[in-house]
Amino acid sequence: MKNLTLCFIAVTILNVSCNEKFEQLNQEEIQPFDFEQEIAFPDRSGQIATFELKKGGDLSYELIDSLKVFEGDIFLNEELIGFLKKEDTTSSSTNGKIASAPGTVLRRWNNSSVNFRITLSSRRADILWAINHIEANTNIDFNESASGNYIDFVSSTGCSSFLGMQGGRQPINLASGMRKRINSS
Repeated sequence: MKNLTLCFIAVTILNVSCNEKFEQLNQEEIQPFDFEQEIAFPDRSGQIATFELKKGGDLSYELIDSLKVFEGDIFLNEELIGFLKKEDTTSSSTNGKIASAPGTVLRRWNNSSVNFRITLSSRRADILWAINHIEANTNIDFNESASGNYIDFVSSTGCSSFLGMQGGRQPINLASGMRKRINSS
């Protein structure tokens, strides 16, 4: 019985010690990334437009150079806005039905495979780091190929892109100052 009690105490101490060490590692090593604010057009502004959402509430975006910019760095296309927007009940053209299906709005990449090109060669290491991080943590695969539908990492004065696959060449705009940084605090 004495040996059983000592084993129980040893296991309990080991378990508590491991849990404390694990919690300490979580608090010290797993820090969120600290990124600079991402904005498509940092030195420009445009007219604010708002529409009512189907599920209630409003969505606002900024119209800059005919682009609808949401949250500073996400470009919205007409198809997505049409899907999110509350239907106009005064119009009889849709007969109260949704104009498009969700799958046609946020186009997904075929087989979770994304072709890419890195035009912005000065940022190649950062871009490849991000691609490797996404591949390691999701079921998305990246192939370095500028054919068919592909994303192209390009230089810009701000950071921005569309949501989902748009078709053909799709730029992902990166400003020169945007870099990944691990929070060291």
